[in-house]
Amino acid sequence: MLGPLLFPIFVNDLSDWVKGSILMFADDTKIWAKIKDTGDSDLLQHDLNMLMEWSKQWLLAFNTEKCKVIHIGHELPTVYTMSDGKNK
Repeated sequence: MLGPLLFPIFVNDLSDWVKGSILMFADDTKIWAKIKDTGDSDLLQHDLNMLMEWSKQWLLAFNTEKCKVIHIGHELPTVYTMSDGKNK
């Protein structure tokens, strides 16, 4: 039963890889940003790219089928992707 104990230690450095806001609980990770312009959108995509780099380094894949985007109150045409090429 070391898995539940070791998992938080294993993913502890994940927050060091992103510049924006991140929240982690158990095996769930959320990142978010206030998007005012395309520059903010680019920074959020950069954070997603960095999460995927972390995933490759530690051989711990994200389940991209469970990844979701919520847009609240802006009209910018943003599309975010993960390394599998699917739009999220």
